[in-house]
Amino acid sequence: EMTRSVSRFPLCWSRKHFEKSTDYYLTKEETMSEEDLVDLESLKAVVKSFKPARWESKAGVPVLDGNANE
Repeated sequence: EMTRSVSRFPLCWSRKHFEKSTDYYLTKEETMSEEDLVDLESLKAVVKSFKPARWESKAGVPVLDGNANE
C-alpha cells in the first residue's frame, strides 16, 4: 500500500472555489482538534510579534495613497 501526501489548501484556484461562500473556508475554534488549537496559538504569537513597517520606494521614500496617507 502506498501513501501520498496532499496539500489541504489548494495551490491553484478555479472558478468553483470562488462560487463557494466565505463560510465554507472558515473554521470555528470549537470544532478544531487540540493539536490545531496549539498550532493556532503558535500562529497568533508569531503574528503578534510582527512590527508595523512603512511601505517605501527603492529610494527610501514613504509611498503615499491618493490622499497623501502612508
